[in-house]
Amino acid sequence: MPDTFIGLKKHPKQARSRRRLDRILNATENLLVEHGISGVTTTSIAKYADIPVGSIYQYFDSREDILEHLYLDAFRRMLSSIESALADMPLDTEFPKVIRKTLNYFWQETRRDKSFKQLTRWHNRHHTLLEITPDSDSEIPNLISVVLKRGGFSIPQQREKTALNTLSAVISLMIDLSIEEDDDTAAYRYIEELQLLLESYVRTFD
Repeated sequence: MPDTFIGLKKHPKQARSRRRLDRILNATENLLVEHGISGVTTTSIAKYADIPVGSIYQYFDSREDILEHLYLDAFRRMLSSIESALADMPLDTEFPKVIRKTLNYFWQETRRDKSFKQLTRWHNRHHTLLEITPDSDSEIPNLISVVLKRGGFSIPQQREKTALNTLSAVISLMIDLSIEEDDDTAAYRYIEELQLLLESYVRTFD
């Protein structure tokens, strides 16, 4: 379960409180997998977790706060996992191979997490494109910088902020499109297109 306290009204300090929070989050994820977003309400979460509804509101203001908490925590864990996978690659690895491994790993991980697809769909439908697009302080631009460095590329200083925002927006959108697809073959076509776009774009840095 999530180890962070993103967006919580109250941080659980005692083991009993932490167990109750874990039950809330576990119940929400299980309901997502079994019934989708429509099956997730504070009432259904409380029933599934076998706790009073009021206990949920000790930590969250609404169902949306719970979903946002789960989405952000899952996404950050996903990016951290990718960084660890990249660390195992030799520094002289060719950039196309770095891109392929990064995208394939991320896509496989998002498909493996059964609740992440539902969380991504909910997040995208409740936020504008600008809200979804990561800013320069988020984890995606930082990961992009790691990938570029691993592949032997560096962004010219005068283009750095704009280029990172461009890459972040394109990657976020294309990954989300692939997650939206129920058919794996159709989903992977977005990953292949993204790979081609990234390989072409980064060569403008030379």
